[in-house]
Amino acid sequence: MEKLKEFMDFAGLVLGELTEERPMGKCGMFRSWRLDGAIENHGFSDVSSIPENAKPFTGLSNGRLVTCYLLKDGDILKIYRPNPNYEKVYKPLSISEHRAFCRENGYV
Repeated sequence: MEKLKEFMDFAGLVLGELTEERPMGKCGMFRSWRLDGAIENHGFSDVSSIPENAKPFTGLSNGRLVTCYLLKDGDILKIYRPNPNYEKVYKPLSISEHRAFCRENGYV
């Protein structure tokens, strides 16, 4: 919950109503919330195509952790992910960085 709240604050989002909650065995509890507004996904092949006020964050693109960007535009959250066909912008974390990120953010 702490990491979710951090990301929600970073993205300028507010958690909506809890819509589902069910046990997931030894993995804990699955919870789902309603999110007001829309999410748009955009791919990019050149960093210059990303709006200047977009914020960088580590996110998934093509199954790898890479630098993505987000921009809150009214009720729309725009997420920019690098196109994996362009080495210039698609730079996955190394295995050790990937593992460290997962440990730090509770994905292990």
